[in-house]
Amino acid sequence: MNATWEQIQTLADQYAKEFETTTRDDGTTYTRRREDCRAEDALQALCFKAHGEYLPDDYRYDYIWGALNAITMTDDEDEAHESVEQDVTALTHDLTAWLHSDVRRVWYLSETIDEFGGGLDGFQLLAVAQGTERREVLASVLESLRETVEDAD
Repeated sequence: MNATWEQIQTLADQYAKEFETTTRDDGTTYTRRREDCRAEDALQALCFKAHGEYLPDDYRYDYIWGALNAITMTDDEDEAHESVEQDVTALTHDLTAWLHSDVRRVWYLSETIDEFGGGLDGFQLLAVAQGTERREVLASVLESLRETVEDAD
């Protein structure tokens, strides 16, 4: 049986509640699964899958949580994609920090340059590249949620 959007939203809402933003000793904030996380193995599998090669990664945890919240608060998959797009940072410092956080993120920038060439400035290229990673995480989260709902039926 195919999972309905409402079923996916319900599960996304349950999983989103298992995350929190906290602060490290150096003052930086980050998103993580709650220490008292009660979610089953499916949430762990969702996180692992959405991380891909970036395990563990602060940005990926933040994007997972953002995807779960976008799914919870939108009427359909298209709106969830639009919501994730709006979450791309507008601050150059944050975009360069994202790029600097892992050398593999240069791939997103390279793909954006290949696609748009000289039609975008550096800031726009970074924003589109980060958006690509966010969309990738959303797609992975949606796939995992669908599988979990369908397996439960």
